[in-house]
Amino acid sequence: INGPIWALIALDSNTYEPAEGDVTREALIQCILDAQLEDGGWAFSGDVSDPDMTAMALQALAPYYNSEKKYTYKQKSLGQEVTKAVYQVTEEALDCLSAMQLDTGDFASWGTENVESTDQVVVALCCLGIDPLKDERFIKNGKTLLDGILKYRMSDGGFVHSYAYDPDNPTSHPDKSNSMAGEQTLYTMAALWRQSMGMRTLYDFREEQSNALKQRISDLETGISAVTASADRTALEELLTAFYSLPEGERSYVKGYRRLSEAAVSAGIDIDRIADTTEVIESLYKSPAEFVAALMTFLTNRIRRNKENR
Repeated sequence: INGPIWALIALDSNTYEPAEGDVTREALIQCILDAQLEDGGWAFSGDVSDPDMTAMALQALAPYYNSEKKYTYKQKSLGQEVTKAVYQVTEEALDCLSAMQLDTGDFASWGTENVESTDQVVVALCCLGIDPLKDERFIKNGKTLLDGILKYRMSDGGFVHSYAYDPDNPTSHPDKSNSMAGEQTLYTMAALWRQSMGMRTLYDFREEQSNALKQRISDLETGISAVTASADRTALEELLTAFYSLPEGERSYVKGYRRLSEAAVSAGIDIDRIADTTEVIESLYKSPAEFVAALMTFLTNRIRRNKENR
């Protein structure tokens, strides 16, 4: 399963398109979903999820968390056909990872407590826009994931793979810094740092978002945070319009979209209709004020067209 996982990560690292053949984003997503295990996670082999592969699957699926698209597929572990959106699968996997976390903040894979498994979970959460140091699902006995990583730090500044000898990993010594442990921890620290700086996620190699685009997303998140169970239908439609006016590749950076989606469904709003009829506004504006002016013109024209259609 790591093949399609990393193929999808590679394609999405800079919005690449496959040159030819049957390898498409949809096919890769479908392949990953097919392999989900009954407990909600994934494994390199066998029928019991391991944190590494589960976290890597989430890293690949993260750009699609805010998508409403549903996939119908035969889940191999269940032997039956299911229909799910990526966000539903993601939530199941997060529950699976939370249940696997140890009281010391770290994870064990294949029976061995180690730093790399914890690294992968942190990267997955950062890819999903979740703060790994504050999310209650990943704080156990007062220990965060960062506590779980730092317990493996050695006096020379490196990181040991595990304090237990792992016969399946004979080059790893329980009392010496390990190159793979150090490499994975280093890019995990980069993922945490990038999140704290409001930058793109670790595997998103595109140019950083403009200030205008960041402001659009921030304003949208502010609007979403104010949504209540009795939210006005028009207000919800305006928020959805603002969301779908974002370039598709930027929508995964909107935190809280699921809250908006759930409120819209409760209000009987046809989200697909709004998604299909909303014009994408590229972030080519020099300032937030310039964008707001363009958005107001866009919304005014949209309201006028809706009245004419009625």
